[in-house]
Amino acid sequence: MRHPFGVRTLGTAAGLLFALQVASASTLYDPGLNTLPSAQGWSASVPSGATQAVAGGVYTLDTTASNGLKAGSALTGVAALDTSAGFTLDFDLHVVSESHARPERGGFSFIVTGLDAAHAVEIAFWSDHVWAYTGSFDHGADAAFDTATTTHAYSLAVKNNAYVFTADGATLLSGALINLAAGGPVYTQAGLVFFGDDTTSAQSHAELGRVTLAAIPEPATGALLASGLLGLAWLRRVRPAR
Repeated sequence: MRHPFGVRTLGTAAGLLFALQVASASTLYDPGLNTLPSAQGWSASVPSGATQAVAGGVYTLDTTASNGLKAGSALTGVAALDTSAGFTLDFDLHVVSESHARPERGGFSFIVTGLDAAHAVEIAFWSDHVWAYTGSFDHGADAAFDTATTTHAYSLAVKNNAYVFTADGATLLSGALINLAAGGPVYTQAGLVFFGDDTTSAQSHAELGRVTLAAIPEPATGALLASGLLGLAWLRRVRPAR
C-alpha cells in the first residue's frame, strides 16, 4: 500500500538528511583499487624482509620474518581528525598471526593523533586481545578478542577528546585520548593515521580492507538541515494538487 503523500515526503526528507550527514565520509585507503597505500597518498616504510601486497580488495602486510622488522603506512595532516568535534575511523582487519617478545608490545597497530597531536590513541592487536597503549607505552586498557579467526569490522569513534573502539558493533575499549609524544616524532604529527608494525619487539601477518573516515556533523548544522528538509516536506504536503 502506498503511503500518504506527506509521509512519503517526510521519509524522503529524512533520507536526504542522512545522505547529507554521511556525505563527509571519505576513503583514506581502498585496496579494492589494487594499489598499495603509497599509490594512494600514504607515506610507506616497508624495509627488506617485510612484505606487502594487494589483491582481491585486501592489503597484506607481513613482518613475520623477524621481530626486528618495522613496517607501515601513514597519512598526516588529515583535516577531519578534530578530536573535539568528533569523527569515526572504520576499517576491516584480519590479524592472521601475531607474536610479541614483550607484554607491552603488539605486532600490528593503528595510531590516530588529532589536529592537536596531544590527543591521540594507539590500538594494538594480538591474536587474542585488543588493547591500548598508555602514555608511557605500557599495556593499557585491554579486551580479550579473537582477531585471528576471521576479518572483523572495527570502528574508532572519537568525540570530546575521548574514544570508543568497537568490533562488529560491540565495544571493546573506551577512554580518554592521551599524549603519546614520548614515543617519538611520529606521535607529534598533527592529524595522523598510521597502520602497521611499529615495534622491533613483535611481528604480524595482517590483512586490511578499506579504511574510511567520517567527520561527525556539528549539531547545529544537523538541526538546521533537519528543520529545512522537514519544512520543505510540510510545504509540499499542504500545497494544493494541480
